[in-house]
Amino acid sequence: MLRLRRDFLKLLSATLAIVQVPEFLLATVSSSDSFVICDDSGAPNTYLQNDLVESSPGILKLWQYGTDKFKAYHIPFTGHGMTQNPARPNEIAVFSKWGDEALILDLKEKSAVRIIKEDPGHRFFGHGVFSADGKKLFSSGHDDANSIGEIVVRDSKSLKVISRFSAFGRYAYDLQFNALKNELIIAVSSDYEDAANEEISTPHFSEETSLVYINASNGNFIKRLKIPEQGKSLLHFQQAEDGWIIAAGQANTKDTSSQKSYAIAISPSGKIKSMKFPDDFRGSFFGETLGITLFEKKSLAFVTNPSTKLIFIWNYKTQELLKYFYIPDRPKAIAITSDKKQVLITETKTKSLLRIDTEKMTNMGREKGSELSGYGAHMLRLKPF
Repeated sequence: MLRLRRDFLKLLSATLAIVQVPEFLLATVSSSDSFVICDDSGAPNTYLQNDLVESSPGILKLWQYGTDKFKAYHIPFTGHGMTQNPARPNEIAVFSKWGDEALILDLKEKSAVRIIKEDPGHRFFGHGVFSADGKKLFSSGHDDANSIGEIVVRDSKSLKVISRFSAFGRYAYDLQFNALKNELIIAVSSDYEDAANEEISTPHFSEETSLVYINASNGNFIKRLKIPEQGKSLLHFQQAEDGWIIAAGQANTKDTSSQKSYAIAISPSGKIKSMKFPDDFRGSFFGETLGITLFEKKSLAFVTNPSTKLIFIWNYKTQELLKYFYIPDRPKAIAITSDKKQVLITETKTKSLLRIDTEKMTNMGREKGSELSGYGAHMLRLKPF
């Protein structure tokens, strides 16, 4: 493992920037962990026709614990969701949000980046996942001509499109794979203006905010779990190893002052239960920016809410709110270390990194100016490669 780590540092392109990581991080986190964080370049995005986003250049920050450095890989767009190939763990895929680009990066090969360009009239919606054998790459997207969400299947080596499946909803966002059942799980939502749109006649299509399950081999519709809160959007969710699903979102209305957050836990049997919030809480999650990570052994769900600058900790099996923190610097991406001792959270304003002790559920503090944080809503902990 140490040899692979040394090789990784040697092989990365000379264009990668090297930044110091604070010593307190090196001493407190498992040295076997490495993470990828998405950041932007500081340049504004350009919104084109039909709200297609021409993203500004972005940065992938590849950080290995046990070293005093991390490397920033400059990419042509701002990344959103990321996924690691289970068969070739040296490969990660990164997706733009609302844009027309994605990429696959080989962490072992110098400058080995393969850009994926979406076809005209289609766009990425920021999320994707590899098949269990690593041969296929699934991504959530949008068919602009037909105004419907879609799942695009590509060969992970040639990057050619194999097929396009309906997502059975207006917009398809987060996308995850259940290898045991060979199912894709899709978070689908609609817009408050959708009622005026032309009706879609696709079988099983619905404007309802839902989790949609489809067969990963042929795209056939399996089932829909409707989110009970009316007028809500669902963008990010997380599967637990014990079969539970935790999701969070926001009200989907023009009046942003009336928006309220919601978070739900879905049991393995499909029963949907609402998480408990403080009685006086009136803020709203912004679904595309919140982050979720889980500690299954203790049934803990950690959820960031950048808009209200809060971090929530729930027991997802009882839906009890165990604790919440106010973080003035907009907590965003979140991940748990492999030893499950710490949850790491990026802070977008100060570019710092916050730590939470999972045993005591206490804020362990931060280190400002580390430049380790990022703009993106996702942080990916890599499996060894």
